[in-house]
Amino acid sequence: MLTGYILPALGRRLRRWLRPGALAGLLAVPLALWALGFLPGAAGGDPVVGLRLPADTGFGQAVWAQLETAPVEYRPCTEQEARRQVAAGLWDCAFVLTGTPDDPQFLQLTHPGSLLAAPAREQLAAAVLGQRSGALAAAWLAEARLIPADEESRWAGRLTGQLANRSPMILTVEGGGSLASLGAAGWAGALARLALGILVTARALLTGGSLKSLRQSGWYRRARPLAGRAALEAPLLAESTLYTLALCLLGTLAAARLPGFGPVGRQLAGLGLLCLAVPALALLWAALPAGPDMGALALPWLAVGCVLLCPALLDVTRYAPALTPLSRALPPSWYLLWADGTMPALLPLGAGLLWAAALAAQRLAKR
Repeated sequence: MLTGYILPALGRRLRRWLRPGALAGLLAVPLALWALGFLPGAAGGDPVVGLRLPADTGFGQAVWAQLETAPVEYRPCTEQEARRQVAAGLWDCAFVLTGTPDDPQFLQLTHPGSLLAAPAREQLAAAVLGQRSGALAAAWLAEARLIPADEESRWAGRLTGQLANRSPMILTVEGGGSLASLGAAGWAGALARLALGILVTARALLTGGSLKSLRQSGWYRRARPLAGRAALEAPLLAESTLYTLALCLLGTLAAARLPGFGPVGRQLAGLGLLCLAVPALALLWAALPAGPDMGALALPWLAVGCVLLCPALLDVTRYAPALTPLSRALPPSWYLLWADGTMPALLPLGAGLLWAAALAAQRLAKR
């Protein structure tokens, strides 16, 4: 059966890709994602991190001197300017000194689309502690009565080194606004990832509609007792999965240069796992008591729902926690959370559950 029907049928389906219409559809997605990088503000330049740290003190000058060699651009600002720029998404994040050089505490301003908050925080912490390490060590020695208390300042200038404990620098996080991530520096890459996730899900629904049409055809009903359901449906499911994989591969390569898109290898791995669930979702959709064209009719609602609920441009679950189960139930969310490293186990778990549900639905249909 494999060589007698499935492979020839799959070959005929793959040859359809050479038609002008199929080639145009295959190239439309990567061309659209490639053109996304030319939109105003898509490139965004180098991400900026604001820093409210006066440079008119020895402590401030020393910290700024260490940050000059950092790979992140730190820009001096006021607290009001930091809040305004982060809320507008023009800056990735910002840090505002709220304490004193003796007790350095910072307020971190960020938004859901921030990409550099964690590495910038580490760099700033290292720079601050590099200046405070001697004073902290001298204070500890004086408290332990290992050095005279009146010589603490003199010893502070002589002690150097790196501290493993970064507790003196306390950071509090404050969001930039409910819609701040829409203007974040990485909005183009986030939009591209969301588009690819929606594309995979849409292809699965359309495949489910085609599968339902196939099952309603007279040819299928006559051949099913002889060949079996799996053999007749395998070419359609395999061709759809391969087509979706090709679209994701071309789209990922086209969007690789967009800021905020992330490492290409990780995106391909996540999209590959999501594409493996395409046949399962198609089988589930085909099992629903609905017309074959319902998949196409559901696509606009799917796109709108994913834009609103998937954690790409806006993570609505941060402001409406009750929507978290609905957001996590969408396949594009599985890929987005995998790509961000937030919940990487959700993607293989969701794909496995889809296949389990699809196989269960097929067994029920045979009864």
